[in-house]
Amino acid sequence: MAKPHHSSRAALPPASSGGGDGGEKKTCINEKCKHRNDANIRWKISKVIQGADICQACYRAEQVVLADKQCAMCDSRTTNGCWYRSKVIQGKSLCRKCYNKELTKLQNKICGACGSKETTASWYNSSVKAGVSLCHRCYYRERATLSTKVCSVCNSDRTSGSWLRSQTVDGGYLCVNC
Repeated sequence: MAKPHHSSRAALPPASSGGGDGGEKKTCINEKCKHRNDANIRWKISKVIQGADICQACYRAEQVVLADKQCAMCDSRTTNGCWYRSKVIQGKSLCRKCYNKELTKLQNKICGACGSKETTASWYNSSVKAGVSLCHRCYYRERATLSTKVCSVCNSDRTSGSWLRSQTVDGGYLCVNC
């Protein structure tokens, strides 16, 4: 059974557009936003400017600013996205970055290549060994060794980081050194 959709616009009657397409013409109040008369996105009513239309993406950003919260780990008052409830510190909020760190620590994984119990980003599955988890660093090392790319400048088949697309050779790649 589908959940009913609750919208902040549910109680308002639809405005007449005056046009022949039958759809409501809306413009997001955020000047930097590109959403203008887009029927494919959801619209909300701004909490800051009463009665003003705002796209869902800008509405979420507005909600983050209006929420007077502080991250329990890094003491930041801002987050990119939304606030999360900590799974370790009861009743406390975390920014997105600290929440992702907390989740990786709670997974209790060990890197199959270097033996580390921590990773900077997230855990990855090895492409070489089935059922083996890799930390962020080892995962990208494994990807580099499996790569069949060749540097278009020095003809090396290895790089210390990620391969870069060449600006001069069409379809060519560059190693980090070049």
